[in-house]
Amino acid sequence: MYIPQVINAYSRSGRGQSSNPEKAERILHRMETQFDSGGHNDLQPDTVCYNAVINSYGWSKNVPNKAEKAKEIFLKMKALYQSKKNTAAKPDIVTCNSVLNCCAYTSAKEEQSQALDIAVSVYEMCMDDPILFGKLNHITYGNMILSCTNLVPVSSEQNINDTQVNDLAKMKRRKLVETVWWHCCQDGKVSTFVLSKFLQALSFDHEIIFEIIGKSNDRFFNEEYDPNQVDIHVHDLPIEWTRSAGEDLAILKNSRGLNSNYRSKRIGPQGKRNNK
Repeated sequence: MYIPQVINAYSRSGRGQSSNPEKAERILHRMETQFDSGGHNDLQPDTVCYNAVINSYGWSKNVPNKAEKAKEIFLKMKALYQSKKNTAAKPDIVTCNSVLNCCAYTSAKEEQSQALDIAVSVYEMCMDDPILFGKLNHITYGNMILSCTNLVPVSSEQNINDTQVNDLAKMKRRKLVETVWWHCCQDGKVSTFVLSKFLQALSFDHEIIFEIIGKSNDRFFNEEYDPNQVDIHVHDLPIEWTRSAGEDLAILKNSRGLNSNYRSKRIGPQGKRNNK
């Protein structure tokens, strides 16, 4: 069996068991040791192997500091590639997306602040160096917005104990989400997946959604749009915001041999895990 498939087997079977990602990383470590010792070029860990281990942490539910571990693997890949110790370990945009996914699904409250910092740093690193990592795609933007949503918890309830803290959290989430949203709009990568994550992130105040989108589209301030009933679709948005989203889907379709139903199956609002 191809080694990344073995690693993926550990990551996907018995999801949530803390031993799975650790077993996956031990396999990777043995590969590194054998390759570094010489004479085992067939065991050279490549991008797919490293990404599979990061994904195994992303799928886990009970592993402490999984975002930090994902970042460590990400930085190791970068160092190995740039030092030419292992040019097959070049991190790509899938690596970035996988780290962001890992951050987004950090559930331990005491780890969420650090996970958010990691998500922001990895996102900015990949955005600043498209030559190394490749161009950001709609999954990158969607996963980053999802990280903001999950790692900056807010409440829409009016009777919570600390209203001031909640208001500050709402402001922080809005600032982060709006920044990523405009990056995505400028890049023309707004897809159904990105839009669904954007709407979810700001669902605590629908007026904010219409305010942001309405900056470039006055249609959303017409009477036909009820702030209490958000029903916005990709085809409602300016074409400049969505012009390149199809490129991501075409690349994935060609690389995976996906059928024509890929769009609805992969990037619908119900989809939870998106790395590639």
